[in-house]
Amino acid sequence: MFVPSRRSLLLGGAGLAAAAGLTACGSGGTGSTGNGTAGGGSPSGAAPAAGALPATVAHKYGSTTVTRAPGRIVSDGYNDHDAVLALGVVPLGLRQWIPEWKQGVGPWALSALQGQHPEIWADDSVPFEKIAALAPDLVLETDSGITQSDFGKLSRIAPTVAQGKGYVDYGTPWDVASLMIAEAMGRKPQMQKLVDGVNASFAAARRAHPGFAGKTVTAMTYMGPGNHNAYASEDTRGRFLSSLGLRVSPAVDKAAGSQFYAEVSPENAALLEADVMLVGGYGTAGSKAAFAKDKVLQSLDVVKQGRYVFVEDVDAFMAISASTVLSLPYGIARIVPLLAAVV
Repeated sequence: MFVPSRRSLLLGGAGLAAAAGLTACGSGGTGSTGNGTAGGGSPSGAAPAAGALPATVAHKYGSTTVTRAPGRIVSDGYNDHDAVLALGVVPLGLRQWIPEWKQGVGPWALSALQGQHPEIWADDSVPFEKIAALAPDLVLETDSGITQSDFGKLSRIAPTVAQGKGYVDYGTPWDVASLMIAEAMGRKPQMQKLVDGVNASFAAARRAHPGFAGKTVTAMTYMGPGNHNAYASEDTRGRFLSSLGLRVSPAVDKAAGSQFYAEVSPENAALLEADVMLVGGYGTAGSKAAFAKDKVLQSLDVVKQGRYVFVEDVDAFMAISASTVLSLPYGIARIVPLLAAVV
């Protein structure tokens, strides 16, 4: 059976010199910032809150202390750049995880780039040399699965904030990650208002669609026959659906274990049964047609009875895959009506 990488699952099967004066201390890093500006321009967001810095941010590998407002931020976590952009700062560099996003960000974040062009990369591993060459004063890895060894290497370049403690890799909740990043930037109160706004949108969607409450759901990206990988409740897509009142299938969660997804073999396809199914079709040419011919999936009651949504809109499905303070309103507006039609 095909074993997917994190990148292939994120893409849905699509083609897949250290800064001077910065030191790492204890389990995290402590460093001072330079006078450089993110992305080559001046940050336009609100200044750090009074008394917010120095700040110590807890994460999977201990904690990281940031002593001064960072102005040269690198976002290597898959979607960490959205939180930075939401606060009015453009990162120096960021990870490009969707090939079609030529500037490295989704459509919901393009205007936040302020006309700037951060360096982008699509490396499968941490690009230490590229990051070091940018001389950052803060590196973000909250939406990642970096190892403790990689964290140590990054911390020697600049203070680094790793994934959240107590969550599966790549599974730090969007609001937790957003507030971790904002805390490192000294702008937590500003971010809290943005988080509250997104949560209010989820609450409005639940009120508008009470039929969602308690219904089980399976979310998956269709990558062709035999490649049946469903997302767990600790995945971004699982959390998005849970925030609408739906409930990720317990069978999928059990099969996923400590991963953000479950590999489901054809003989165990019954694990995918639920009240409703959400399928992302991005990544395979003619994937909707292939899905319609997939004998394993077509044998499921949830499919035979039409209780599923097949999302062909790349950006709509990626908005909930990213699940950031910027992408979620975009995803809510496009995915909720589709779900409402079949629940």
